[in-house]
Amino acid sequence: GGTTEVAVWHNRALVHSAVLPYGGDHLTHDIATSLRTPRKEAERIKILHGCALSSLVDDDEKINVACVGGRTPTERPRTLLCDIIEPRLEEVFRLVEREVQVSNFADLVGGFVVTGGTALMQGITELGEDVLNQPVRVGKPHPNAKGVIGVGNGTGMTGGLSGLYDIVKAPSYSTAVGLLQLGAAEEPSQPKRGWWSITWIERLKGYMSN
Repeated sequence: GGTTEVAVWHNRALVHSAVLPYGGDHLTHDIATSLRTPRKEAERIKILHGCALSSLVDDDEKINVACVGGRTPTERPRTLLCDIIEPRLEEVFRLVEREVQVSNFADLVGGFVVTGGTALMQGITELGEDVLNQPVRVGKPHPNAKGVIGVGNGTGMTGGLSGLYDIVKAPSYSTAVGLLQLGAAEEPSQPKRGWWSITWIERLKGYMSN
């Protein structure tokens, strides 16, 4: 995406949030510009070969980069790609650190969780720990999300769809699934009838009352 969202939680409550104007799209743009490759190719390279920490990459590793205008692809050192990515992500982590300081909860921070597509990149946690001096891990939807991502049968959300969970268990969906789980946890426990279980008379009464 084009932004990075920062959320500080304390005692299960959101105490500070911010949106930084930097995200994975900016990485793609940097790669496309620096390597002089089409944006689509830059996205592919970022996903397949991107690394947030150049020290994790061997100097002799090479990647093939398509050129603009359909010219013959060129071979570039993978470390060159890392040299493009690392400064941008370091900048983002510095901004995250600043937001945590602004929240006045910096002294209570026990670690950081990164989510989203860029969280899948090699070296992201190592770079984060170097910059933030705190433990950093990649957040993934908890297996209990299967109970949240389900189908209605007239009594509310029930049972999980394992096939759907297999799709949304990636870090890219961590925030969305986490919000679903939080909402489900705070939902009253009494059964609720789904819209499809209400008779047409009740629907009409509901419509008229509105």
